[in-house]
Amino acid sequence: MTKLAEVKWGAEYLEYSAGYDFGFASLSVAYGDYKNSRETWTTSLSKEIAGLNFTVAYIDNEEDTAGSLLSKNMTTISVSKSF
Repeated sequence: MTKLAEVKWGAEYLEYSAGYDFGFASLSVAYGDYKNSRETWTTSLSKEIAGLNFTVAYIDNEEDTAGSLLSKNMTTISVSKSF
């Protein structure tokens, strides 16, 4: 199933996202823009194994101002359990 979404948080943040369940895992991508000064891209792959939810995500955060320390790329790994 493909999900497409547009979320607007106030007048300052706008996010677009899409996801697809391939059966063996789910892939999602998102793009966010904060007041035309910061952009964030996120790509994640999720899989449930033995009742645990595993997610690997790559996040690219870019600040549009010169010399910003907020421009970072990172990869996260998470494990969660829902009750």
